[in-house]
Amino acid sequence: DISDTTTQFRWQCAGLNGGSTSTCSADWQRNGSCKTFGSTYSSQPATSTSAGCNIGNYANVSNTSSAWRWSCSGINGGSATTCSANTQYYWTSGAWGSCSTTSGTQTRSVTCRSYASGGTVSDSFCSETKPATTQSCAVAGSCISYKDEYDSQPATDTKSGCSAGTYNDGPDSSSVWNWQCAGLNGGKNSSCSAQRKSLGQGGKCINYEGSYGAQPATDTKSGCSVGTYKDSPDSSSVWNWQCAGLDGGLTAICEAARSSKGGGEIIKEGGSCDPEKSCCYLDSKGNWVEGPPCA
Repeated sequence: DISDTTTQFRWQCAGLNGGSTSTCSADWQRNGSCKTFGSTYSSQPATSTSAGCNIGNYANVSNTSSAWRWSCSGINGGSATTCSANTQYYWTSGAWGSCSTTSGTQTRSVTCRSYASGGTVSDSFCSETKPATTQSCAVAGSCISYKDEYDSQPATDTKSGCSAGTYNDGPDSSSVWNWQCAGLNGGKNSSCSAQRKSLGQGGKCINYEGSYGAQPATDTKSGCSVGTYKDSPDSSSVWNWQCAGLDGGLTAICEAARSSKGGGEIIKEGGSCDPEKSCCYLDSKGNWVEGPPCA
């Protein structure tokens, strides 16, 4: 018996009576046999017959998402064997998207991929920490524009006042409504304004000096030099009323001192009376009249 090769069985037949010896062989049918790879790999570990096959010849085979693959052909009619080695996985990150003007953040896609196939796989295959998919970004505040004149503040919150940033109310002036759109994450603040509608003429009270036993102002003529009369609750010491402004003007708060003497009942109309006396009052027609005795 002599040593076999990887492709043949071999033996010898010795000659008789000085005859020569013959070396004999028969083809050895063998299936392809792979070399073993026990780790994980970021590139194909078997790239040739010597690197990938114990028996047979190396040939490329399509990889899968989980493995590098190749084949080792059979010998003398033996079957080819498909071989594999485990792949490694890696994270791949997309470009950051645009910065959100409302949240001050931007996002990107991050996926786990196979080195062997290049395809996307479940995140659970990637052993390293997943890169961030969200980050903060600076947003400059930006105002919503208001072109007209307004009776009241047109911007009362972020939705109505800011196209970017967050709303902060500001002190208004007599001619302008003010607010601010604060930048996000270090972005600049923007000062915003809208024209305030011009106020009409404010109400103005008729001035009453001294003290009175009855309400001296009972209508617009007797109570207001400008505006419209409106009665108000009185106190024990003061007669109260208001003069509402014209065309949106401010309302004036009016008062006259209330007398502690006399009942305040008008007993004579249309007559003459000295207004310097404490017991004289204005009637509903605006005339000075005498009241009850002061004593």
